[in-house]
Amino acid sequence: VPEQGGSGQGARLHTNAELARELAKLERASKGRVSVRSIGASNEGRPLWFATLGTGPKKVMYVTQQHGNEPLPTESALHALRTLGLSNDPASRALRSRITLGVVVRANPDGHQRNWRYNYDPDAQPEYGQAGMGYDINRYHDPAVAPEDNPVPEAAALRRQFDAFRPSIMVDYHMQGRYAFPPPDGREITASIFWPNAEGVPADALTASKQVAVQVYGAFTRAGAVVSQYPGGTYQGIAR
Repeated sequence: VPEQGGSGQGARLHTNAELARELAKLERASKGRVSVRSIGASNEGRPLWFATLGTGPKKVMYVTQQHGNEPLPTESALHALRTLGLSNDPASRALRSRITLGVVVRANPDGHQRNWRYNYDPDAQPEYGQAGMGYDINRYHDPAVAPEDNPVPEAAALRRQFDAFRPSIMVDYHMQGRYAFPPPDGREITASIFWPNAEGVPADALTASKQVAVQVYGAFTRAGAVVSQYPGGTYQGIAR
């Protein structure tokens, strides 16, 4: 199966092999500021890369590209790691001293390989996904299911890494199509955010997540984005 590479509406999309080489190159060039390791493997055996940066007490974890046909968050993560890892300006040094950033860079390499949403599992008969194709990774994060009981190896690896890293803030970074606010507003929406909305989410976690969302909203709108509240479902297996 040909890997996704080349251009995607102006963005350079790295193949899985190119991503591995770029992360290794970044680790060398950063002289230790960026550390990269595998935290598991996809269903087809491709490594799942986890890059860390910074030494601060606040731990922030990002996950990119759970859906294989949503590649731009991975490219954004590469850009952020390169900028923060190679820069030695006062702002970058200050941020690295305040946070420890951990990024799962492309959680679904098999889906990226095929430019589809799911992982790759031809034996799948999933509740969420497509029979004979694979599982929708972002429906298999139910906290009541232990990693060893999870039928989706990518989701199990994410859970294990979350438990080991113990972030204060977790961001699951997706990509959306084009849509607009209803009339009479009508503006095209360029970013959407949301917080946990499954039944039984602890009140303190919900409050903290909404506070993060407010900060994200302010930063995005100051940068010129048009931000909406994402109209997502309530299933507790969704990463948020």
